[in-house]
Amino acid sequence: MKVLIINRYMDLENPADPCMMLCKDFISEGHEVTLVTSADTYSGRQRKSPLFSTSSVQEGIRIVLVHSRPFSEQDMGKPFYRSVKSFTRIYKRVIKKYVRQANLIIVYSTAPADIDKLADFKRAGKLKNKKLVYHISDLWPTTAVERYGRHIGEKFLTKMQYFEDVAFNNADFIVSELQYAGGYVFSRGYRVEGRFQYIPVGIDETRHLHLNTPGQAVVDLFVSLRQQGKFVVSAFDDPAEGEQIKCLIEALKTVPEPVHGVLVCKQENLEQYRTLAGDAKNITLFPFTDDNDLDNILRASDMVYFGEQYHTLQRFGSDCPGLFRAMLSGRPVLYAGDGSSSHVVTAKAGLAVSPSDPEAVKEALTAAPELPPEVMDLMGEAGRQYVIDNYGRGLRLKRYLELINREEDPLEKIKGNKVKGNYIAHRNKYESKYYLK
Repeated sequence: MKVLIINRYMDLENPADPCMMLCKDFISEGHEVTLVTSADTYSGRQRKSPLFSTSSVQEGIRIVLVHSRPFSEQDMGKPFYRSVKSFTRIYKRVIKKYVRQANLIIVYSTAPADIDKLADFKRAGKLKNKKLVYHISDLWPTTAVERYGRHIGEKFLTKMQYFEDVAFNNADFIVSELQYAGGYVFSRGYRVEGRFQYIPVGIDETRHLHLNTPGQAVVDLFVSLRQQGKFVVSAFDDPAEGEQIKCLIEALKTVPEPVHGVLVCKQENLEQYRTLAGDAKNITLFPFTDDNDLDNILRASDMVYFGEQYHTLQRFGSDCPGLFRAMLSGRPVLYAGDGSSSHVVTAKAGLAVSPSDPEAVKEALTAAPELPPEVMDLMGEAGRQYVIDNYGRGLRLKRYLELINREEDPLEKIKGNKVKGNYIAHRNKYESKYYLK
C-alpha cells in the first residue's frame, strides 16, 4: 500500500515524534510512505532554497519539505499567518502528484486548511478507491483560542473552523489521539458512528524495556543510596510536567527520612532546580545524559514520580507518553495531575494525588516507604503490563489497518456525513458526551 501523510508541524529530528513513529511502522510492514511537511527555509525576506519544495529519502520514508516562512509559538501574529499562507500556497502546487500515487491519505489536524484541496479532489472524483483519513492530534480553532487567545484574529479563527468542518465532512474515517474528541465532532454536526476511532499514540515499549548497562555515574549513585538505606523516588524532566517538578522539590524538602529524591534534569534546568532545592540533603540532581541511563534510574528506584500540568484541552482526553514511560519502569508511580490519573487508577499502578499540592505529595511520599515490598512490586508490574497491553507501539498500526480495511455500510455512505439536529453538550474534565435533541 502507498501511504501519503500530510503533517505540517512535526519534529523530523525527533525519533519519538508520534507522526515519525507512524511512518516507520508503516515502512516496517512493507508499505511505501510519503510524508509532506514544512521546513523553515527563509532567512529574513530571502528564501534559502530556490525551489518551492525538496524531496529526499530518510530511513525508507520519502520526505517532501514544503518551504514555508518560519514563526515561533511566542509570536502567533503576522509571522504565523505568513507561514500558513506560504505553506498552503506551495502545498497546493505540489500535492496533486503525490495524491495520484497514494492508496491511503492521512491528514493531520495540525492545520486543517491542508484538507481543503483534498476535498476538491474528492468532489471531482479523483480520490476514487482511495481512503482519506483525518487524524486529530489537536482541535483547530479550539486549540488556537484556548492556548493563544482570540487575539490571533477572529477572521483567521472563522477560516480554520470552516476548514475543520470540511475535514469532518469529507474524511472517510476520523482517527483521534484524544479519547473524547468524537463528541466534539458530533457536536459540530457530523456522523461519528462507523467513522470515528480513538487510536492512542502509545509508546515504544521495546525501546524502554531492553536496557543496556547503565553508566558508571548511575551505578555509583545507587550503590551509595542503597548503602545509606534510602527510599529512592526518581523523577525526570518532561514537556508535560510544567510546575509539577517544582511541586515535587518543595515536597521533598520537608519529607522525613528515609525518602530521597533523584531528579534527572536537562542541562538548561539544572541551575533553576538547584536554586529551588537549596541546601536540601535528600535531593540529588542528575544531569540528563542519555535515554538508557534515565530508564535504568527509573527501574532502580523504589517509586517514580510523574506530574502532569493541567490544560483545558485535557477534557477531550489525555494520554501522556511520559507517564507511560514511568509505568514501563515496573515501579509504582506517584502521579500528580488530572489529565492521565485514570491510567494510574485503572491499572492500580500506584498513587494519584492532586496537582500542584506539595502537602499532598509530601503525605504520599511519607506513607510510601511503609507499604510492603510485595505491594510495591505488584503495583509496578500492573502498571507495566497495562501499558504493554493497551498502549504498546505495535497496537497503533494494527488498529489503524483494522479501521481502513473495514467495510463501511453502503447505506451510511448514501446518507452522507452531515447529521441534522440540535445538540446539547454534557462535559466534565474527563469526558465529552453529546446527545441529539
